[in-house]
Amino acid sequence: MYKLKTIPEDFIVEEITKAKPEDTGQYALYKLTKRDLTTIDATKKISQHYKTPIKYINFAGTKDKIAITTQYITISKGAKKDYKTKNLILNYLGQTNNRLNLGELLGNKFTITVRNIEQPPKLAKQIPNYFDDQRFGNNKNNHIIGKHLVKKDFRSACELIEQTQHHLIDKPADYVGALRTLPKQNLKMYVHAYQSYLFNETVKKLITKHKTAKYALGELYFPTTKIDNQTIELIGFESENKLLEDEGITPRDFIFAQLPQLTSPGTTRELLITIKDLTIGQLQPDEFSKNKKCTVKFTLNKGSYATIVIKALMLQ
Repeated sequence: MYKLKTIPEDFIVEEITKAKPEDTGQYALYKLTKRDLTTIDATKKISQHYKTPIKYINFAGTKDKIAITTQYITISKGAKKDYKTKNLILNYLGQTNNRLNLGELLGNKFTITVRNIEQPPKLAKQIPNYFDDQRFGNNKNNHIIGKHLVKKDFRSACELIEQTQHHLIDKPADYVGALRTLPKQNLKMYVHAYQSYLFNETVKKLITKHKTAKYALGELYFPTTKIDNQTIELIGFESENKLLEDEGITPRDFIFAQLPQLTSPGTTRELLITIKDLTIGQLQPDEFSKNKKCTVKFTLNKGSYATIVIKALMLQ
């Protein structure tokens, strides 16, 4: 079985941004390079160093921990200087009038080393635009929490979220209050994970002839015959999708009166991944196994998962 991320150097990610430094502006713009560190942990370090509340630090997307990644962040009234630690380099680029928000990136460029292989990856013409394991959390239950939230079963959601338990010690039945103690982005992550699960299941139903690959929640289907690209719903309160009936929910369930920040109208996502500049290197000795390794390079639009591309290339 092939291996990814044996060392951080095996997974190199470069964010492609539309942010540009200017001479003036409310926000300081930086390039953040990190190694073996999550984006959230990196921003915590930056917050502590500059003595800036973490809510004033914004980025366009989270990046993998076991990797070397480059991305961009803005800090409201941030310091006009660099910062460097053992696994983090922050370079000040200039000012901007526009802070970065989640999703405000063009894409990512990847350089990935695939290890413990005997044959090189092979070109794949069509790759479904699945959400991969990272979307569902270390415990692989983010989508379950999300479904509890959508169904307004806040008690069951809290039972799966350890961070809510401190609040519930003093107020045992205040489940909404416990959820409100969590950062807004953390709460939205659970609903997004459930929407992602529904998207993956919808895509699988469209692929009749396929090969399968394992992922956190079971299997993903990769087509063995040509399929046409189309736009698929990420289900929200404006959606119409039979899968909702199977799940026992309605589109209106994605409206949250008690937690309005979670309300989601839904959006759309392409069925197939668009891969640019794909190159597959030659087999080389693998210093961590008796087999070989290979370097794969490509660029993806925002929101697409490099690990899904590798799954597809290794299935051929």
